[in-house]
Amino acid sequence: MIVLGAAVFNTWLLQGLFSPCRVTSGSMAETLLGVHRDVVCGSCGFRFACDAAPRLISRRAACPNCGYLENEIEPLPALDGDRVLIDRTAFCVRSPRRWEIAAFADPRDAAQTIVKRVVGLPGETVQIRHGDVYIDGEIQRKTLAQQRAIAVLVHDAGFPPHRDGVPVPRWRGEKAESQWGSAAGRFVRPATAENDPIDWLVYHHRGDAPIQDDCGYNASLSRQFETAAAVTDLALSFRLIETFGSGSLVIRMHDGYGEFQVRIDATTDEYRVSYNDRPVPEACGKVPAGRDGLRCEVWLFDRQLLLAFDGRTVVTWPYEPTEPPVGRSSTPSLLGRSETPSYGTKPTAQPLAIGAKGLGVVLENLRVYRDVYYTQQGWRGLNRPTRLGEDEFFVLGDNSPVSVDSRAWAEGESVKSNSLIGKPLIVIIPVRNANWFGRDVQVPDLGKIRYIR
Repeated sequence: MIVLGAAVFNTWLLQGLFSPCRVTSGSMAETLLGVHRDVVCGSCGFRFACDAAPRLISRRAACPNCGYLENEIEPLPALDGDRVLIDRTAFCVRSPRRWEIAAFADPRDAAQTIVKRVVGLPGETVQIRHGDVYIDGEIQRKTLAQQRAIAVLVHDAGFPPHRDGVPVPRWRGEKAESQWGSAAGRFVRPATAENDPIDWLVYHHRGDAPIQDDCGYNASLSRQFETAAAVTDLALSFRLIETFGSGSLVIRMHDGYGEFQVRIDATTDEYRVSYNDRPVPEACGKVPAGRDGLRCEVWLFDRQLLLAFDGRTVVTWPYEPTEPPVGRSSTPSLLGRSETPSYGTKPTAQPLAIGAKGLGVVLENLRVYRDVYYTQQGWRGLNRPTRLGEDEFFVLGDNSPVSVDSRAWAEGESVKSNSLIGKPLIVIIPVRNANWFGRDVQVPDLGKIRYIR
């Protein structure tokens, strides 16, 4: 019975409906990890995966969270990439959807399996402009779930730096007399007079430069400065633990062209959204279930505003950038890229702020995210639109600067419908390092088992 059960499991489950696959490269990081080193920042304690490929060019990695530069990585053991379980039946009754992850046979070597994210469907015209995906000339916008799946964490305020020489905390009061204070990742402001001016808690990015398309996974790899891109598609998430007194809470975000504000009135529990001081149509209403304990999210991806409370989207507003009003401008700074920024954007090192007008506030779980910026890696779909065949998909890796994908493959090496293998469902056996009698060994890390979005 044991032998029979093993045979059925192997032939019907593993080789039939489901099959395992080991990720070996970092092209889908940080969604899926290839061979990597597990780094814990020596200053803020933030844990991040760093590529362990042989092309390692640095013995140290900068922490993507606080910027600490002296994290030793060379002595750390290399860990195997994620092992994923692929559902081979997922695309038997339907085709892959846009922004969905799919596994398929490598168009250059059919014996190899590759996992990428689908962005272009058969018969469409695909082009990448300034980091965004355009289909048939229209920018492609993502839902809240899709944005969460693809977003790259830029900063988590729950990991404040502790070492000397580390840059000052990124969230700090705009003025010297600001009432904002912080401890252990929690931000507190006492109630003041309701007619006082807005007291802003402002995000300052590393080195007072704009947020760029870097990530911790690539910290040990060589990348020319001029190929880094300033990213203005950003998101802010936090939990509103408590409010007291009267007044309002204001969220301010800059998309590189104009300014959004989300204002929550403490007296009426009503919210409203404005763009360059003009009300956004139908972007107002009641905050659901009260303010205390509320999870707030504001996403500015793909020229679209999404506002969500406790995971529920209450505002979806696609927009075209407009000129800022007279007297309003963003902070100019170097782009770090030879490409002309899109739509006259002026990336700023202070794109996000949370303000309180009279209101006492307690915040935590304050996080900043960015969208994937698809870079000039290859030639297809970049300088001019690429028309897909009736059985062809356009696929991209989440770790755009290092991913080899549809941008670089020749016409004859495209992903065809008959090369689809299935849908990656879950990371089943992630690993971590453990010291066993003085030796480094890899053991399963059950806390990292996760569904693939």
